[in-house]
Amino acid sequence: MNGLFSHLNLKPNNPLTLEALTNKLRERELHYLPDVTIPLNEVRVDDNLNLIIPETDRTFALNGHSKQQLNSLLGFRYDKWFESAETDVKRDELNTRLKRASSTVKFRLTDYNDTATADGTVAGIVTPGFQPINDSIVTTVLGFNIGHNCKILRANITEQTTEYVIAFGAPENQYAVGEIFKAIGISNSNTGAASFNMKMMFVRVACQNGLVVPAFNNHGQAASLLINRKHTGKAIEEVLDKLHDSVSDISERFRNGIENLYRASGEPVSDPLKALQFVVKNAHQPQKLAQELLQTSFAKEPLMTKLGIVRAITDYDTHEALGLTQEARRDLEQSASNFIGLPYNQSVM
Repeated sequence: MNGLFSHLNLKPNNPLTLEALTNKLRERELHYLPDVTIPLNEVRVDDNLNLIIPETDRTFALNGHSKQQLNSLLGFRYDKWFESAETDVKRDELNTRLKRASSTVKFRLTDYNDTATADGTVAGIVTPGFQPINDSIVTTVLGFNIGHNCKILRANITEQTTEYVIAFGAPENQYAVGEIFKAIGISNSNTGAASFNMKMMFVRVACQNGLVVPAFNNHGQAASLLINRKHTGKAIEEVLDKLHDSVSDISERFRNGIENLYRASGEPVSDPLKALQFVVKNAHQPQKLAQELLQTSFAKEPLMTKLGIVRAITDYDTHEALGLTQEARRDLEQSASNFIGLPYNQSVM
C-alpha cells in the first residue's frame, strides 16, 4: 500500500515539524470517502471477494484491519476458515453469513486500493454512532498553542492507528537522566481500533527512549493523561475544547515527573529479571519478553536501580530489533511509568 494511506514510520534521524506532519495527515485524510451506515445484511461480496456496498456504486477491498472487524461481526476467522477453499466457495459462504447478519454498521471508506479489482478500500467497520477525530485538525489547533515548528520526535501511521510524539520545547539536561525532551504523545484511531489519547511524555535525546511522565496526584494516581476520548457524540469538538487547557497548565506535572525520575535513580533493584517480569506483566505482554530485555537492553546499561529497569523497558533500539508493535511499546511505556510511582515497599525489589 502507498505511503499516503498505509504507513509512515518516522525514525528519530528523520525529523519533521508539527506543521509538516499536519500536512501529511491532511493529505491522508483527503482519501476518505463519505461514511456509509447500513444494515450489514444489505452488503454482498463479488467474485473478487470485494464488498459491494449499496449507495456507493463501487466495490471495496478489505485491508487486514477491516477483515478482522468483519470476522468479529460474522463470527468466524476468515483466513483459517478459508485456508484451502476456492474463491467461489469463499464468496458464497461470505454472502450467506452476510444475509444472516442482524447488525447495522458504519463503513469508513477510502478511494485508495492496492488491487485492480476494487474501487477503494474499507478502512474500518464501526458502530453507527462512531465519529472520527481528524488528526490534522488536532495538530493544527495544537500548533496554535505550542507552535507549528515544534519537532516531531516519533510518528507511526498505520492502517489502524496514528501515533506521534511532539517535543514540548528544547531538550533539558537532567542529572542521572541525561538530556530529555518534555513531550506530548498522541494516539488515535479513526477506524475503530482505539480511542483518542493524549499524554505527557519524556523522550531521552541519546537513545529516543520514551516514557509516560511519572507524575502523580496527592492520592498516588497517575496525572500524565491529558485527554482520553471515545469516538462518539461530539468527539472532535470536545477534544478541541480541552486542548488549550491541557497544554497550558502542565509545567508542575512535568516537574513532578522529573522529581520521580531522580528518586527512581536512587532506588536499588536486587533482582532485575524479577523487576522486568513485573513491568512486562503489567503491560500485558508475554513473559518471555522480560528475559529478552534482560539480555539486550538491560545488558547494554546494567543499572541496578528502578531507573535502570525503566531504561531497559523503554529502549527504542531494542523495541525496533524485537519488532514490537506500537501498541506493545505504548503499554510498556505506561507500565514503566507506573513502576516508578510504586512506593518502595510495594515494588518487586
